Amino acid sequence: MKGRSRCRGPRCGHSWRWPRSSPYKLFAGSAADNRGDPGAGKKGGKLTVLSAGDVDYMDPGRTYYTYAIGIINAVHRGLYAYPPDKNEPVPDLAAGDPEIAEDGKTVTVELKSGIKYTPPVSRDVKAADVKYAIERAFTAAVANGYAGVYFGDLVGAPKPGGDYKEIPGIEITRFCNVPDSETGVCPSVGWSQDFADPQTMLDPTFNGNNIIPSQNSNWSELDVPELNDKIEAAKLITDPVERAQAWSDVNHDIMAQAPTIPYMWDYQAVVVSPNVRAVQSGYSTTWDWNYTSLR
Repeated sequence: MKGRSRCRGPRCGHSWRWPRSSPYKLFAGSAADNRGDPGAGKKGGKLTVLSAGDVDYMDPGRTYYTYAIGIINAVHRGLYAYPPDKNEPVPDLAAGDPEIAEDGKTVTVELKSGIKYTPPVSRDVKAADVKYAIERAFTAAVANGYAGVYFGDLVGAPKPGGDYKEIPGIEITRFCNVPDSETGVCPSVGWSQDFADPQTMLDPTFNGNNIIPSQNSNWSELDVPELNDKIEAAKLITDPVERAQAWSDVNHDIMAQAPTIPYMWDYQAVVVSPNVRAVQSGYSTTWDWNYTSLR
């Protein structure tokens, strides 16, 4: 190009010149070349971009123009993203491709676990965050130009430019063993001892130190520091009598907190005819088919 770029056509009436000592550098090759081998570039460094325009907003909910969206995509993450070497979106915050119902009216997206915001937020990304981001785009404070176009068909979607409203068409599936789901009541949850020791019954289910982001076994999310300390101390006792007493004290303290409503399977009614020699399972209280027979 020899330091000169000229545009020809009805919209062109000017040209640009750069002296040979100009600090600006032009990109060599086409966009297709860069997509074909995105890993060939050098990592790190400082890139100065010459642009005829500026960003409109750095708020990902408000930005509208392509130039700004390119910057937003580099610093924020969405459910899906477009890598430079692909023309189809790939999961980013999403755990996989969306599940679309046969009637095409319901789209289900599962989020990856363990993805956190940067400081100072520093917490896991939740489905409620995605829900709020869509709802926020309809408000007058954000006034996103794309909200009504892409999300206007959601059940209960408001007209863009109003006050904040929840959209009933966006539903969050809540799981009892995921603390961030903030589930109020987990019905019919049962557990039993894996071994003949109180620890297997009381430690996994009531020790606050065992609360984890997913696959959580402390369903009630009971987290009392004094009780946690008692549980940790009882785990270290080896004398059978002292150990039994320590866990008895732990059990008493747990019941005082009332984290659960006991549901005794032992009281389940089971009926058998006179010609059946039935044997009941001590674990499930239902019939044990391995030992039940006809008389």
